Amino acid sequence: MGALTDKVATKKYEPHVAMGPEVDDDAVFSLLGAPLIDCMLGGGRACCIAYGQTGSGKTHTQTNLQIRAARELFRALETRGEELLVMVSFFENCGDRCYDLLHERHEVQLRDDGTGEVHLAGLRAVPCATVEDVHDALAFGNRVRRTEATAANAQSSRSHSICTLSLHQPSQAADATTPVGSLRIVDLAGSERHENSATHSAERLQEMKEINYSLGCLKECIRSQLLAAKGKKQQHVPYRNSKLTLLLKENLEPGIGEQDHRRTAFIAHVSPMRSSAAHSRNTLDYAAAMIETSRAEQERKKFVGPEQWSKKHMVDWVAQLDGGRFTHLAPSFQMTGKMFAVSWVGELHRRVKAAGGTEADSNFIYDAFHMELKKAKAAQRSRKPSDSSEARTAAVASANQKRKANPTRPWESSGLGVAMELDVPAPHPGVHVQRE
Repeated sequence: MGALTDKVATKKYEPHVAMGPEVDDDAVFSLLGAPLIDCMLGGGRACCIAYGQTGSGKTHTQTNLQIRAARELFRALETRGEELLVMVSFFENCGDRCYDLLHERHEVQLRDDGTGEVHLAGLRAVPCATVEDVHDALAFGNRVRRTEATAANAQSSRSHSICTLSLHQPSQAADATTPVGSLRIVDLAGSERHENSATHSAERLQEMKEINYSLGCLKECIRSQLLAAKGKKQQHVPYRNSKLTLLLKENLEPGIGEQDHRRTAFIAHVSPMRSSAAHSRNTLDYAAAMIETSRAEQERKKFVGPEQWSKKHMVDWVAQLDGGRFTHLAPSFQMTGKMFAVSWVGELHRRVKAAGGTEADSNFIYDAFHMELKKAKAAQRSRKPSDSSEARTAAVASANQKRKANPTRPWESSGLGVAMELDVPAPHPGVHVQRE
């Protein structure tokens, strides 16, 4: 080891927003919960995931989010005059097993329907007519959830819990598998370090290993997602390595197409205690990876190559090609870019000749398209997400100055972080500091 110096190593994290202990539960819901309710009411799949070490306040945040989400959901339905059925399901994941918290902890099984969608066989959803019905169901589920005392928390949650509020047409009351919209509120069990397990029984040690393993699998999925979003060779995301990641797959994957409406908020909880520094750094590394994955995925989706052209775009492209030389042939190319890319050149000859063109015209259009496709793929391979820390620092400073001049929320004037709308398809981390 080298000689000691008076310099302190630092690492800077830039979450979308940072919330300290002075931020109340209503403010947390206003920033994170309200956009997710809007997504749910719009027919989307929304999710809020709380992560952090044991004792950092995750269950407090998520329990209050459950209550406020139910209240806002019924208020919005009444305002809109929509007659939709609200249903609640609540289960916990312990290692390789899942238990229904609303029905005497009956074990439920994960089933793959063959299309990649994962369903819980035997999980029952409870219909709720009022906010009070939801509150009663959630209070019951939270009471029977598995808890144990740890070094950091006398009542630490020792399972991952997933509460789902879903909207259904009244005629679908008996079918809880086809929601109109849904909101998942996920409270992950807290991680523990081996040095804090000296007094644990063999059962508790096994429990700790299972929790840490599942959280490790989650981190690996996040890392693989980041590589995939950056265009690296390793694009397989190992969701099947644990039941937890398999359950969260639909919420961690970016949406496919404009019609796939999903939003996920990731709340990283950190403790201000010095003894929790290693945990806090690990948690913030999770958050940083999620932010980078989101940024990389957005950058990647800005690229629209020829294979993604619509039929109209294809017709317009042919019409303007080579100075408008093929305008009279353009209507015969009513096909998407993907269809054109896989079309046999003989079929294109037939189309062009039927429209009054020649085989030479068809070859010119075919070669021009595939040249565009080649250029686009080369550009996509070289395209990397902007990762300039200087640019992000300048953006943070600019946003903070604007909020100080025109604060719209009580905590924004403090310049703690950057608040961003959750209107993107990849998960969004925030940082939430433990309340003392």
